Amino acid sequence: MTLSIGRMFLLIIPVAFSLIMIRPISLHWGVSPTLMSALIVLLYGVSCLTLVKRAVR
Repeated sequence: MTLSIGRMFLLIIPVAFSLIMIRPISLHWGVSPTLMSALIVLLYGVSCLTLVKRAVR
């Protein structure tokens, strides 16, 4: 697995916006804002990873 820098920069603005807006939304749903923020950051990190297929010798 490798980290895709291009995908990371492409997704940084939506992730930053969602982290700003997560507090009112999570309080409305009755969920901890910290838990929701951790989930968003985890999904962001996973979405920046790229699976690399190695050649078989």
